[in-house]
Amino acid sequence: MKSFAVLLSALAIASALDVNWNTLRPRHIDQEILDTLPDITPNGRITGGQEASAQQFPYQVGLFLEVQGGTAFCGGSLIDPEWVLTAGHCVDGVSEATVVLGAHNIRDSSEPGRVEITVPKSNLILHQKYDGAAIKNDIALIKIPAVKLSEKIQTINLPRKSESSANFEGRAAVASGWGRPNDAQSTISDVLRFIDTAVMKLSQCKLKMLFLPQDSNICIDGKNGKSTCNGDSGGPLAVTDSDGSKTVVGATSFGLSFGCEKGYPAAFTRVTSYLDWIVSNSGIKLRDYINSGPGAHVFSTSLLVILLTTMKSFAVLLSALAIASALDVDWDNLRPRHIDPEILDTLPDITPNGRITGGQEASAQQFPYQVGLFLEVQGGTAFCGGSLIDPEWVLTAGHCVDGVSEATVVLGAHNIRDSSEPGRVEITVPKSNLILHQKYDGTLIQNDIALIKIPAVKLSDKIQIINLPRKSESKASFEGRAAVASGWGRPSDAQSTISDVLRFIDTSVMKLSSCKLKMLFLPQDSNICIDGKNGKSTCNGDSGGPLAVIESDGSKTVVGATSFGLSFGCEKGYPAAFTRVTSYLDWIVSNTGIKLRD
Repeated sequence: MKSFAVLLSALAIASALDVNWNTLRPRHIDQEILDTLPDITPNGRITGGQEASAQQFPYQVGLFLEVQGGTAFCGGSLIDPEWVLTAGHCVDGVSEATVVLGAHNIRDSSEPGRVEITVPKSNLILHQKYDGAAIKNDIALIKIPAVKLSEKIQTINLPRKSESSANFEGRAAVASGWGRPNDAQSTISDVLRFIDTAVMKLSQCKLKMLFLPQDSNICIDGKNGKSTCNGDSGGPLAVTDSDGSKTVVGATSFGLSFGCEKGYPAAFTRVTSYLDWIVSNSGIKLRDYINSGPGAHVFSTSLLVILLTTMKSFAVLLSALAIASALDVDWDNLRPRHIDPEILDTLPDITPNGRITGGQEASAQQFPYQVGLFLEVQGGTAFCGGSLIDPEWVLTAGHCVDGVSEATVVLGAHNIRDSSEPGRVEITVPKSNLILHQKYDGTLIQNDIALIKIPAVKLSDKIQIINLPRKSESKASFEGRAAVASGWGRPSDAQSTISDVLRFIDTSVMKLSSCKLKMLFLPQDSNICIDGKNGKSTCNGDSGGPLAVIESDGSKTVVGATSFGLSFGCEKGYPAAFTRVTSYLDWIVSNTGIKLRD
């Protein structure tokens, strides 16, 4: 697992292994994406920013949405006297909606200049490819009877057609809505609030939001607790044009379930990704767009609508289901509608459970195929594991040999510090003997596999090879198979150095689909995983080492090379990912000449 904190004062490693064990550090990958995540603690700032002044956001719309079991609330943008833009999850499953325009205190229906319109389900247009589970195409339109514009009710510009590819990164922006003003509050704000913010780089947003945002999203960073929150969903993210007018560039879509005040970005549906869809459904003419005519939808103007809110939560119990223009709402039970991506519900609690990560000490000769690797890197020496797959070949992880100038291969060891162990062999090889996969990518952790060529070693009761999978198993996932992982990696999160003695865990191969969910979609089809439950997992220093299954004849087959884990810690219940050996059988054979069993 890739950490380059491997300072060693003595750079040369001889067969006697004159190592400064106090400064030897395991080489590992803790996927670097996680280093970008902020601390998961509240910072006390008001999520919604500050209260808006009267008429500051005359394009802001409030939506009360009738859903199963009650009423929900969302925001929206008035983009035409007859059209409201909002998020898809706001109207999904809604039977009717009440559209509120010109409001400041959302509870006060008596505000001068305020308009409330109820529309039926037929006036709600959800994107035909909306996918609530994947949070894709999270956009919708609401058709209303033409509203009279005033100082309190104004439309907001749609982006120009020429801006259809614009991402607005770095642009100052403002987000507004009646969403929850802080994480402690369960209901929406009485008054309209806003935050001044900026559009962040989508690449950074993807990293910090666990790769949930897509190219059709736009993000703000959420720093200092300034973000959108439940109840803001569907509401506008706007930029100011050179003439002082505002353009809606985003519709509030989703945030992470850790909380709105905790420094995570918030994602919006990028309006420019859907300009053609908006035009085709509404007939609105963009500022530099020749429109072929009115939209294809015909709508009724009957009265009755229902509530919707920001960001998809269906906990919106309302005893009174009918909402008239007077908005006779049970405000205590009104809940914002929102999306907290469901993937996060699969993540285990981020707390230590006190178990020893490495499992238990191995007995002598229990894993005679286990290899220890002392690796010369810039500034010191690193440590990894490996598997002896042939008297002349060691299999390990790509990140173990990346940037290494020479390697000392240790075979037949139990106490890695004791070079005097009987039957132990130590061999130092140059960089030219290290074969890193030609498509290795340390940033994305792809093709994390390598080979080390050694002089032919004599096999013994302490030194044995481990089987490679059969050629017929090249597509095998080994899911559900009992397995064993071994190595000298850190035996606990509290320890910074590797274990003196070889350790192992009995485990099993988990479903890759579950592993992807729990490891934030970092594992790929060329990975294989164990679940890490009960604190039994691989850890820093185990990298490159074997994950093995037992064959019917009692022999072992190496199916994985330890690759990476999450930087939250080794003992905290997260899976560990291995390079799946069966994905690289052809590559291994072509570089080594080893003959597979079938």
